[in-house]
Amino acid sequence: MKWTLLFATAMMAVTAIAPADIITLKNGRIVDGRLYRQNNHFLIKPVSGGIMVVGLGDVASVELQTARNPAEKARQAWQFLRVQINRKKNVGQIIVLITAYLKTYPHSPLRAQAEKTLSRFQKYQTDGFVRFSGRWVSLKTRAELMAKCRWITQMARKLLRDGKIIQAVGKSRQALAINPAYTNALIIGGVAERRLGNMPGATRLFRAVLAAHPRNTIALNDLAIVRFDQREQPAALRQYQKAIILAAGNRLLLDNISAALRAYRGSRRAILYRRLQRTFALADRQMRIRMAKKGLYRFGNTWVNARARAYLNRKSRAYRRRKESLVAHYKTAQIELQSVNTQLRQIKRRIAALINTINYSEFDQEALFMQGVMIFLPNEAMLSSDTAALTQAQSQQVKLRTQRVRIQANIQNIRLAAAALTRKEPTAMRTDIQRMMLPGDLKNVPPPLPLAIFSNTGSGVTLRSGAAGQHKPAPAH
Repeated sequence: MKWTLLFATAMMAVTAIAPADIITLKNGRIVDGRLYRQNNHFLIKPVSGGIMVVGLGDVASVELQTARNPAEKARQAWQFLRVQINRKKNVGQIIVLITAYLKTYPHSPLRAQAEKTLSRFQKYQTDGFVRFSGRWVSLKTRAELMAKCRWITQMARKLLRDGKIIQAVGKSRQALAINPAYTNALIIGGVAERRLGNMPGATRLFRAVLAAHPRNTIALNDLAIVRFDQREQPAALRQYQKAIILAAGNRLLLDNISAALRAYRGSRRAILYRRLQRTFALADRQMRIRMAKKGLYRFGNTWVNARARAYLNRKSRAYRRRKESLVAHYKTAQIELQSVNTQLRQIKRRIAALINTINYSEFDQEALFMQGVMIFLPNEAMLSSDTAALTQAQSQQVKLRTQRVRIQANIQNIRLAAAALTRKEPTAMRTDIQRMMLPGDLKNVPPPLPLAIFSNTGSGVTLRSGAAGQHKPAPAH
């Protein structure tokens, strides 16, 4: 009887539960339950399971069931509608949504609030208001704010060009305070933050650009460089891969990728590296053809004219000859050192054997002397011969040690010469520099980097950009 009563009570409780709302999330999940707003998120109380917390933008739709209290349904529908209103940028769409709500819930306890909101947006529509930086303003106000934002951004760019980095950061932040989504201000601010060493700040700004514009090549290029700065080279290659697909004909981007591939410290057999290398090779082949028509040729990650290329090639050939000579001398010295070390080990064993033999001979002579034999000529002759051989071996050991010291000094000099030569390698000059892009650099590409070349004697020249993209030698400073 007791179990029957409990079962009946449970059945009554189940039937008393009102049907739940059908809540559809943006990820496609459908939940049966109740939806409540709490501050900047929604609480979902499912029919079964624990409470869920989701963002305001994560809810796609809510289908309200008829069994719920009409006033509660109207209140919750208005709550959800307010979230939609805050996300809409078109006044007409908002008016349609509010009008539909008032028609669906004519007796809503929030009707006065809905009508007031409708009246406000109808006035916005009449006055031609638009949404700008999270608020509704007139077209004239928006134009004035945008003009001010562009002007401040241009000031930030000029300050950045002049090397006044802190002031540039301040101006970019002023521009973003007016319009947080202004792409040019985000990019210039990111470049300035990177110049200050604020890599997290730069990353945040470039990501903000890419969140709104995933195909922005400038932001992809700049974020790749920041990744390199943070020693996240695989992530940098991924950004470059996206950028080169969008702008394979941009010379500055290809120069940066050339530098990145050279500076990469990870496995060069990795798919990520090899894929970017292949894509770069195809794009760079076309770029070389285009640049050759202008009389410019790739050298590392920059470009030089025919005269400079001939000069650099001569330097490269001289460098390779010097390098090959040092390598040959080093190998010869290593072989000589190995031979001397082998001879020293042999002479050491020879000296130890002679010392043992001499000691035994002297012991035999002493024993014979104790027996009354003054001199045993055969033993005396052997002792004299071994002593002479020991003296000769010890002299040879000294010579070999001296020779080893000389060879070791020669090897050290070769290493120092190789290190100095590496610093003067023509292709090593400026081949690891990756340049940040600013707004406009896709169309008006900055000129190639100057290339510093040093001779083996230490004197140097700098090849600088000349008129019409030409390069001419200039004295070193």
